[in-house]
Amino acid sequence: MLRIKTRFQNISLINVHAPTEEKELEKDAFYQKVEEIYDSCPSNHIKIVLGDWNAKAGREEIYQGVIGRHSMHLNSNTNGQRLADFAAAKNMVVSSTCSPHKEIHKQTWRSPDGKTNNQMDHILIDTSNRTTRRLHVDALREANTVRRFQQQLEEEFGNLETEWVTEEESHIEEDWKQLKEVIMEAAEQTIRYQPKPERRGWFDDECHKALEEKNAAYKKWIDRPTRAKRMEYERLREKPIKYVKTGKECILIFV
Repeated sequence: MLRIKTRFQNISLINVHAPTEEKELEKDAFYQKVEEIYDSCPSNHIKIVLGDWNAKAGREEIYQGVIGRHSMHLNSNTNGQRLADFAAAKNMVVSSTCSPHKEIHKQTWRSPDGKTNNQMDHILIDTSNRTTRRLHVDALREANTVRRFQQQLEEEFGNLETEWVTEEESHIEEDWKQLKEVIMEAAEQTIRYQPKPERRGWFDDECHKALEEKNAAYKKWIDRPTRAKRMEYERLREKPIKYVKTGKECILIFV
């Protein structure tokens, strides 16, 4: 385990290497040890557990709150189920399968003959530090975006209808699941997600300029260390840039 202290947040990183699928007794000991280490982390730390879990995390409906729907694998193996159970018990998400990526970028293991690829390595992070992603629905106010969305839906629905025609039986729950996935896939490709919020209003050009000056002084000191350069860097680092009034309080801003 590695603990990192930063100015604003403390992070606990736990690196793991899980036993393979058939080693049940070793897996019990492994998850018990991981849980003990995880519980020993300070509650105010950002907790991240990452490494080779030897787990195929699937896209089953029951696990989508933990695993998401962008895993390389359709179904979870036993290790994948245990991974999902551990994540759910600790209020974590498998962030490595929660966002869309190309299939080639999901692969973390390849068989010696090069014919089989799997997504076995995963990153888990506690949900208290997870950023919620929302679709940028305001983009639908633009005619071009609406047109692209409609075209993408037509294409996706065409593929879905072809699949339905070839099936002998139809199940309402399964049909709805496929329909929802088609709509979300079209939305992700055309509407996309909301952009990250802009910096807080107090971070203006004055702060940006001061930050650049401080970074330049640091680079000069690192490139050719001298006492004078170090003192200049420390002066800029400790120099207050401005005061910001928030209600009845006045905040001293550093960068």
